[in-house]
Amino acid sequence: MDIRATGTPTLHGFDLKTMKVLVQTPTGSKPDAIIYIRPQSECSHSNGDGNSATAINAADGKVAGTVDLGGGPEFASADGKGNGFRKS
Repeated sequence: MDIRATGTPTLHGFDLKTMKVLVQTPTGSKPDAIIYIRPQSECSHSNGDGNSATAINAADGKVAGTVDLGGGPEFASADGKGNGFRKS
């Protein structure tokens, strides 16, 4: 499953072969800057206008949790060891 932001407060998980939408997950305002955190099998993304970041289970598309960042996150990266980093 691939997960993409669509410009709405929803992430869409879809099958890369068929392009069929498998799951739609509600997020915070203006989801962007998606990263994949391999050890946890999670996608994490910034909610640019929501001043938060949301972690999503990559297997089923369900929200694992949302963290208030106190400012608008702009950039995200992962270190391959299970850590995600954001710049506000």
